[in-house]
Amino acid sequence: WEASDESEESIWTQFSYTAFYTPEAASELHILLPEAGTVLIDDISLQRPGSPAEHIPNGGFESDTTPWLFQGTHVASRRIDTDAHSGSACLELNASGGGDPGVNKIDTDTSTTMVAGTYTVSLWAKWIRGSSKLLTRADSRTLPNLSRMHTLALPAALGTPGRENGARTALRQV
Repeated sequence: WEASDESEESIWTQFSYTAFYTPEAASELHILLPEAGTVLIDDISLQRPGSPAEHIPNGGFESDTTPWLFQGTHVASRRIDTDAHSGSACLELNASGGGDPGVNKIDTDTSTTMVAGTYTVSLWAKWIRGSSKLLTRADSRTLPNLSRMHTLALPAALGTPGRENGARTALRQV
């Protein structure tokens, strides 16, 4: 048995929030799924309000995934060019299990070191399967720095209760 593929019904959703940051650890942005799943991510931005300076290098994944690190349960994440919110590519965040503050996440160093102050994090995300939650956070050992749990938009009618689903139909055609 495999779950139905409802990815064609998913929509891109923008998430944006502003919060205070206190330097405590490395100047990084972490993104993770708390459970196994796949989510597309594009146009990641980290800026100080009122400043045009962008702190996230390669937030659109247009040419590659440098300097992002894919680790632990999120190591299968990759750049794809079959979908995107804008441009021609995005990141397919693949998690085989739940992420955590350790190595089970993706992250990038900020292009300039963040200092204490207010920052705005924004990104576009599209649910594909599995986890309907997405966590973004600045690296911190004890503080909830720039941390938010986002709820992804899910298709209105998931699955095919009582009917053969798309995964089985595809297998029968082989």
